[in-house]
Amino acid sequence: GRPEDAEDLAQDTFVRVLCAHTQARLTAPPVQEPRAYLVTVAGRLVANFYRRQAIEHAYLDTLASLPPQEVPSLEEQAQIRQALYELDRLLSGLPPAIQEAFILAQFQGLPYASIAARLGIDRLQIRLLNAPEFKGTYGPRRSPVTSCYLKEALQKGAEIFGWNERLARHGQRNG
Repeated sequence: GRPEDAEDLAQDTFVRVLCAHTQARLTAPPVQEPRAYLVTVAGRLVANFYRRQAIEHAYLDTLASLPPQEVPSLEEQAQIRQALYELDRLLSGLPPAIQEAFILAQFQGLPYASIAARLGIDRLQIRLLNAPEFKGTYGPRRSPVTSCYLKEALQKGAEIFGWNERLARHGQRNG
Protein backbone atom coordinates (compact mmCIF):
# COMPACT_ATOMS: atom_id res chain seq x y z
CA GLY A 1 0.00 0.00 0.00
CA ARG A 2 0.85 3.65 -0.08
CA PRO A 3 2.53 5.38 2.87
CA GLU A 4 -0.27 7.98 2.85
CA ASP A 5 -2.86 5.24 3.39
CA ALA A 6 -0.86 3.83 6.31
CA GLU A 7 -0.62 7.30 7.87
CA ASP A 8 -4.38 7.86 7.41
CA LEU A 9 -5.17 4.49 8.98
CA ALA A 10 -2.86 5.16 11.94
CA GLN A 11 -4.48 8.55 12.49
CA ASP A 12 -7.99 7.07 12.16
CA THR A 13 -7.07 4.39 14.70
CA PHE A 14 -5.95 6.90 17.31
CA VAL A 15 -8.92 9.19 16.66
CA ARG A 16 -11.30 6.24 17.05
CA VAL A 17 -9.61 5.15 20.29
CA LEU A 18 -9.60 8.68 21.71
CA CYS A 19 -13.26 9.27 20.83
CA ALA A 20 -14.29 5.91 22.31
CA HIS A 21 -12.29 6.63 25.46
CA THR A 22 -13.78 10.12 25.82
CA GLN A 23 -17.35 8.82 25.42
CA ALA A 24 -16.91 5.85 27.74
CA ARG A 25 -14.74 7.46 30.40
CA LEU A 26 -17.58 7.78 32.91
CA THR A 27 -19.27 4.42 32.37
CA ALA A 28 -16.74 1.87 31.11
CA PRO A 29 -13.92 0.32 33.11
CA PRO A 30 -10.39 1.10 31.89
CA VAL A 31 -9.01 -1.03 29.07
CA GLN A 32 -7.05 -3.92 30.57
CA GLU A 33 -4.92 -4.64 27.49
CA PRO A 34 -4.34 -1.32 25.67
CA ARG A 35 -2.00 -2.76 23.04
CA ALA A 36 -4.43 -5.56 22.12
CA TYR A 37 -7.29 -3.04 22.03
CA LEU A 38 -5.30 -0.77 19.71
CA VAL A 39 -4.40 -3.70 17.43
CA THR A 40 -8.07 -4.77 17.28
CA VAL A 41 -9.27 -1.27 16.37
CA ALA A 42 -6.52 -0.88 13.77
CA GLY A 43 -7.22 -4.33 12.30
CA ARG A 44 -10.90 -3.51 11.84
CA LEU A 45 -10.07 -0.20 10.17
CA VAL A 46 -7.61 -1.91 7.84
CA ALA A 47 -10.19 -4.56 6.92
CA ASN A 48 -12.75 -1.82 6.20
CA PHE A 49 -10.19 0.07 4.14
CA TYR A 50 -9.41 -2.94 1.93
CA ARG A 51 -13.08 -3.84 1.59
CA ARG A 52 -13.87 -0.28 0.45
CA GLN A 53 -10.91 -0.40 -1.92
CA ALA A 54 -12.20 -3.65 -3.46
CA ILE A 55 -15.64 -2.08 -3.90
CA GLU A 56 -14.07 0.98 -5.50
CA HIS A 57 -12.03 -1.13 -7.96
CA ALA A 58 -15.06 -3.25 -8.90
CA TYR A 59 -17.11 -0.10 -9.44
CA LEU A 60 -14.40 1.53 -11.57
CA ASP A 61 -14.10 -1.66 -13.65
CA THR A 62 -17.86 -1.58 -14.20
CA LEU A 63 -17.73 2.08 -15.22
CA ALA A 64 -14.90 1.38 -17.66
CA SER A 65 -16.98 -1.32 -19.35
CA LEU A 66 -19.95 1.01 -19.97
CA PRO A 67 -20.49 2.77 -23.30
CA PRO A 68 -19.67 6.50 -22.93
CA GLN A 69 -23.32 7.56 -23.23
CA GLU A 70 -24.28 5.34 -20.25
CA VAL A 71 -21.58 6.57 -17.83
CA PRO A 72 -23.32 8.36 -14.93
CA SER A 73 -22.47 11.95 -14.08
CA LEU A 74 -19.84 12.60 -11.39
CA GLU A 75 -22.59 13.45 -8.91
CA GLU A 76 -24.42 10.19 -9.68
CA GLN A 77 -21.15 8.28 -9.38
CA ALA A 78 -20.57 9.74 -5.92
CA GLN A 79 -24.11 8.77 -4.88
CA ILE A 80 -23.63 5.24 -6.23
CA ARG A 81 -20.34 4.88 -4.34
CA GLN A 82 -21.99 6.02 -1.10
CA ALA A 83 -24.86 3.55 -1.65
CA LEU A 84 -22.36 0.73 -2.29
CA TYR A 85 -20.40 1.58 0.87
CA GLU A 86 -23.61 1.68 2.91
CA LEU A 87 -24.77 -1.65 1.46
CA ASP A 88 -21.39 -3.16 2.30
CA ARG A 89 -21.61 -1.80 5.84
CA LEU A 90 -25.08 -3.29 6.30
CA LEU A 91 -24.14 -6.65 4.79
CA SER A 92 -20.96 -6.92 6.84
CA GLY A 93 -23.08 -7.18 9.97
CA LEU A 94 -24.94 -10.25 8.69
CA PRO A 95 -23.90 -13.90 8.80
CA PRO A 96 -21.96 -15.02 5.69
CA ALA A 97 -24.76 -17.28 4.40
CA ILE A 98 -27.25 -14.40 4.46
CA GLN A 99 -24.73 -12.08 2.78
CA GLU A 100 -24.15 -14.58 -0.01
CA ALA A 101 -27.86 -15.33 -0.43
CA PHE A 102 -28.61 -11.61 -0.70
CA ILE A 103 -25.91 -11.05 -3.31
CA LEU A 104 -26.94 -14.08 -5.35
CA ALA A 105 -30.61 -13.04 -5.31
CA GLN A 106 -30.28 -9.30 -5.77
CA PHE A 107 -27.25 -8.94 -8.02
CA GLN A 108 -27.10 -12.21 -9.91
CA GLY A 109 -30.86 -12.70 -10.09
CA LEU A 110 -30.76 -16.35 -9.04
CA PRO A 111 -34.01 -17.92 -7.84
CA TYR A 112 -34.19 -19.18 -4.26
CA ALA A 113 -34.04 -22.84 -5.34
CA SER A 114 -30.71 -22.24 -7.12
CA ILE A 115 -29.34 -20.25 -4.20
CA ALA A 116 -30.34 -22.99 -1.76
CA ALA A 117 -28.62 -25.62 -3.93
CA ARG A 118 -25.48 -23.50 -4.26
CA LEU A 119 -25.29 -22.84 -0.51
CA GLY A 120 -26.21 -26.43 0.35
CA ILE A 121 -29.25 -25.51 2.41
CA ASP A 122 -32.95 -26.28 2.19
CA ARG A 123 -35.20 -24.20 -0.10
CA LEU A 124 -37.45 -23.29 2.83
CA GLN A 125 -34.45 -22.22 4.90
CA ILE A 126 -33.27 -19.85 2.16
CA ARG A 127 -36.69 -18.22 2.09
CA LEU A 128 -36.65 -17.88 5.88
CA LEU A 129 -33.17 -16.32 5.76
CA ASN A 130 -34.40 -13.72 3.29
CA ALA A 131 -37.79 -12.99 4.85
CA PRO A 132 -37.78 -9.41 6.11
CA GLU A 133 -38.34 -8.77 9.80
CA PHE A 134 -39.76 -5.32 10.36
CA LYS A 135 -40.35 -4.64 14.00
CA GLY A 136 -41.15 -0.95 13.75
CA THR A 137 -44.51 0.76 14.15
CA TYR A 138 -46.32 3.51 12.34
CA GLY A 139 -49.45 5.65 12.51
CA PRO A 140 -51.53 6.97 15.39
CA ARG A 141 -52.37 3.45 16.62
CA ARG A 142 -48.71 2.38 16.44
CA SER A 143 -49.57 -0.47 14.08
CA PRO A 144 -46.71 -2.87 13.37
CA VAL A 145 -44.79 -2.56 10.13
CA THR A 146 -44.62 -6.11 8.81
CA SER A 147 -43.83 -8.13 5.77
CA CYS A 148 -47.31 -9.68 6.01
CA TYR A 149 -45.76 -12.04 8.54
CA LEU A 150 -43.96 -13.87 5.73
CA LYS A 151 -41.54 -15.71 8.02
CA GLU A 152 -44.36 -16.85 10.29
CA ALA A 153 -46.43 -17.95 7.28
CA LEU A 154 -43.52 -19.99 5.89
CA GLN A 155 -42.94 -21.64 9.25
CA LYS A 156 -46.64 -22.45 9.69
CA GLY A 157 -46.83 -23.84 6.15
CA ALA A 158 -43.79 -26.04 6.80
CA GLU A 159 -45.43 -27.33 9.95
CA ILE A 160 -48.78 -28.04 8.25
CA PHE A 161 -47.17 -29.83 5.30
CA GLY A 162 -44.68 -31.75 7.42
CA TRP A 163 -41.69 -30.20 5.67
CA ASN A 164 -39.10 -31.60 8.09
CA GLU A 165 -40.47 -35.12 7.75
CA ARG A 166 -40.48 -34.81 3.98
CA LEU A 167 -36.87 -33.64 4.04
CA ALA A 168 -35.91 -36.61 6.19
CA ARG A 169 -37.51 -38.96 3.63
CA HIS A 170 -36.12 -37.09 0.61
CA GLY A 171 -34.26 -39.47 -1.67
CA GLN A 172 -35.67 -42.59 -0.04
CA ARG A 173 -37.83 -44.85 -2.13
CA ASN A 174 -40.96 -46.65 -0.98
CA GLY A 175 -41.04 -50.00 -2.75
